[in-house]
Amino acid sequence: MTSQETATVEVLTAEVRTLVVGNRQITQSVVKQLDQVLHGDFEPFGRIRTGNFEGWVGRQASTGALVRCFWDPPTPGRVSRELREAEASLERARTDFENMESGLAQVRAEYEGDTDNVYMINSAERRLETARDRLDASVRHWGQEEQWAASCEALWPKYKAWQQLPLIVLAGLR
Repeated sequence: MTSQETATVEVLTAEVRTLVVGNRQITQSVVKQLDQVLHGDFEPFGRIRTGNFEGWVGRQASTGALVRCFWDPPTPGRVSRELREAEASLERARTDFENMESGLAQVRAEYEGDTDNVYMINSAERRLETARDRLDASVRHWGQEEQWAASCEALWPKYKAWQQLPLIVLAGLR
């Protein structure tokens, strides 16, 4: 026995957005020639895909020019991972500095007044200075990473909103 089912036709609609300047549709090759700007100076019209480029097309806020923008902010997971790495680097530099500092104290105690081995004290002082420079650089890097993480966190909602913009279909072949 075979069962009989009723066939139905379902009508679907789709919206296709195109980018038109004057009365001409913009092609992929034209979009590839547009200037690329940073997301801070950009007002997007929609998302575009041109071969290996996925981004947005829109208006440069400062000039009004038609431009494209590629923006791939780091994910929250990457931000926290890089913060952990910067913190570990800072801790290593701090430990190295403390070890060099105590090592210098030991060298001074051992060779103080020994004119034949003054180079031992000088060498330990140079190693301590290098460790201090490394620690200072790590502290600066940690501060920069914290600022970067805060800015990424603040920009993430903007990026997610941009991803929801409609895809603009560009005319022409690749």
